Amino acid sequence: MYWSRGTTELKTMSYLKVERSELLELLRDKRVFVTGGTGSFGSTFVDLCLSTAAVASVTVFSRDEQKHVALRRRFPDKRLRTMLGDVRDLERLRFTMRGSDFVFNAAALKHVHFTEAHPMEAVNTNIIGAFNVCQVAAELGVEAVVDLSTDKAVEPVNAMGMTKALQERIVTSFAGGRTRFGVVRYGNVLASNGSVVPYFKRLLEEGNDRLPITDKRMTRFVLTLGDSVDLVLYAMRECRNGEIYVLDLPAFLIADVAEVMAERARSPVEFDSSFASSASSEARSGFTPWLQPSRKWASSSGSRCRTRSRRMSRMCGRSPILTKADLVYSR
Repeated sequence: MYWSRGTTELKTMSYLKVERSELLELLRDKRVFVTGGTGSFGSTFVDLCLSTAAVASVTVFSRDEQKHVALRRRFPDKRLRTMLGDVRDLERLRFTMRGSDFVFNAAALKHVHFTEAHPMEAVNTNIIGAFNVCQVAAELGVEAVVDLSTDKAVEPVNAMGMTKALQERIVTSFAGGRTRFGVVRYGNVLASNGSVVPYFKRLLEEGNDRLPITDKRMTRFVLTLGDSVDLVLYAMRECRNGEIYVLDLPAFLIADVAEVMAERARSPVEFDSSFASSASSEARSGFTPWLQPSRKWASSSGSRCRTRSRRMSRMCGRSPILTKADLVYSR
């Protein structure tokens, strides 16, 4: 399915009709550069590159020193290069990206509550940082750049979604030169850092009898880390002029996930949505530990989430809503 948005082409697929081995072969003897490479996607991608693809080198660019150390200990491979730096720093990018063949931009501020409280930080990383990555890649003549976006960029209602929507436009605006540019739009990656599943799991293991849910009608599109890596590799091969690639993803209700996990843990729990109404005042006073929409959106967050889900479904074909029975069966 193809959608045209001005100069941006949106490509949606029900599944990838290609073997991963074919995609990895494209990385043979190539020098790969991954921003934000110490996160969930980055570590999975690095593992795949070093263990399966015959890459010349993998450079991980991140500002998190401790995660660099952990990555080094996990992958004692001479082809792995770890570089401290921030995508906000243009000159540091110019220095570290030299000689790279493929660039994957996974650096982002992606937690909604943080970006709501600190919107300019989200702008500096998600927008200006993405511009820096694309500019340096184009200057150095990199073969291809693939940017990682999110479903929240579709009809965004929060700072995180708005900055990622602009990030997509910035990446596609660089298309047309020698370097190829493409974007992949994710849903919720299961078991990744910040994902709701390990978060609920930890709360249940700690004996909590209340799980924080903003609205019982809220949905999430879901994919595995393996699917996310395959989509990125596919976009790397196919992108030409700033296309946006979206998989036709199943969706689930957050409330159903919480109920299934509670039943499996044999722990009766209640949904805690009391924080939603007081989010605005607490956000002004500082960071709050729960995922909280501002008061402006609290009364209509469910309808807005459903609107975004319908919009994503139209863009992805027919994305089914997983039932509670589906979640129990799939564990």
